[in-house]
Amino acid sequence: WTVISASTTNDGTEPWTVLNDISANVLVRVSDVDDDPTDESDAVFSIIAAPPPSLTILTPDGGESWPESSIHNITWSSVSTSGAVKIMYSVDDGLNWNDISTSTADTGSYPWTIPGTSTINGLVAISDVSNGSTADTSAIFKISTESNTQSFPTGDSPYQQFGQTGIAVDFTNSPGGDVTVNYFNIFAPELVTNMTPSKHWDITSTMPNGSFLTDVEFSYQDSDTIGLNESLFIPAYYDTSSSSWVALTDFTLDETNNKITVHNLDHFTTFAIGEPEAFGISATVDIKVFLEGSFNADSMLTTLLTSGYLPLSQPYSGAPWNYTGTESVTGIPAHVVDWILVELRSSTEASSIVATRAAFLKSNGSVVDLDGTSPVKFNVVAGDYYICIYHRNHLSVMSAAAHTINSSSSLYDFT
Repeated sequence: WTVISASTTNDGTEPWTVLNDISANVLVRVSDVDDDPTDESDAVFSIIAAPPPSLTILTPDGGESWPESSIHNITWSSVSTSGAVKIMYSVDDGLNWNDISTSTADTGSYPWTIPGTSTINGLVAISDVSNGSTADTSAIFKISTESNTQSFPTGDSPYQQFGQTGIAVDFTNSPGGDVTVNYFNIFAPELVTNMTPSKHWDITSTMPNGSFLTDVEFSYQDSDTIGLNESLFIPAYYDTSSSSWVALTDFTLDETNNKITVHNLDHFTTFAIGEPEAFGISATVDIKVFLEGSFNADSMLTTLLTSGYLPLSQPYSGAPWNYTGTESVTGIPAHVVDWILVELRSSTEASSIVATRAAFLKSNGSVVDLDGTSPVKFNVVAGDYYICIYHRNHLSVMSAAAHTINSSSSLYDFT
């Protein structure tokens, strides 16, 4: 027998810290201090190994959008800890960590005032103060710059703004419910390039996607357009099923008032605005054209190339073209006749220029990108465009009609 207590008050109960003495044949005996009378357990019982220490974060559990400066409870469950825990957070997917509390009671809940740093890669970590290996890390959550929720009635509803989020909606058909906008003053996730304003929006609703129809207005500032081509701005949404961005095509761009209005939207998700290339959206132009001055039988001479007269940077920066593109190469590809300038217009008017690229003209008449083989890539959405060709020693030419431009455009043959 092992003594639990040699003498204790006869009050009918005794707290017992069970030792790690594993057995399936355990009995407890209680007796008077002079060993008479005594009694034992009516049957044997077992002492099993204590469960290992553990901490499990319950919230955040991934996917939340918590606004800056709001208060949310971090919650967790624990087993066999020391009674005190340390809590930290990260805004860069665990690359750097900041203390929330260096030591707080292991109560399973802690009220956290969300920091003023927006992120789409937030994490919370918790560990035992006395044993740092007993720990857990949450799934990724978000910290939004601003959050606003509005309620909408059934049917049509008037234009309604969402606080300082830069969003306004105008339902033409609605089953009624709440809409929440979480605004982030950081770049959207999974961009191909940062050719967008540093902002995006998560919009959710109690109304199921597909049950409503609305116009959504996305606002931005003049400062958001610095270094970007505002005239190319499009709205796009993130498709979680394909993990890619999808362009929204039914929209109006108002450059004067810095707004993009998407029409007839029937779903809410993550949205951003910017140049098409940022979302991996582009179009290519497949063109064939001959220059009369270098034409020879059924091809063109490459005398400028073979004589070393072709510049490594596009030569159209001066008048009358005044093109500001920075296209350049370290070496001119084979069979190049000269640099040419390709322009896309939405109409025949000179004021309708959508995009311009410098490219190479090869001896067989094909117009190629800087690699010398690929069709010329444009940072535009698919659509019908007039194609203009400029050369520094020849008259310019425009396609007779608008040509459909997309990611696999058919050949437009000027010859």
